[in-house]
Parts: sequence; C-alpha cells; structure tokens
Amino acid sequence: MIALPVKSGGRVEANQPLVVMESMKMEMPLCAPGAGVVGQILVEVGSQLSAGQVLMELVAE
Repeated sequence: MIALPVKSGGRVEANQPLVVMESMKMEMPLCAPGAGVVGQILVEVGSQLSAGQVLMELVAE
C-alpha cells in the first residue's frame, strides 16, 4: 500500500479514496462505497497486503 489519505475518526464521502494500492507500478485507489466515518485502520503505508485482508472499518452514516 502506498497511501492512506484518511485518518481514524475522519468523515468520508461516497467515492472518496480510502487507500491507494500499487501493483506492477499501477496505482489502484479503493474508494468508500458511501458516506461514513473511518473506524480502526488495520494497515500501514508500505505494508504488503493479502487477498481478503481487512484494511479498515468504515461505519456508514
């Protein structure tokens, strides 16, 4: 993962990027499905991710 533009407790809007992953020099943002509040963040910038890994909690509004 190369970027984490949100912080725990922060409000997010629908389609706002939550994390940015990189694979084979391509950046892939993962966006919020709807408005909400970021709960616990379970990853750090620079960490390698696994398939099915939970990255963060998002509480819908």
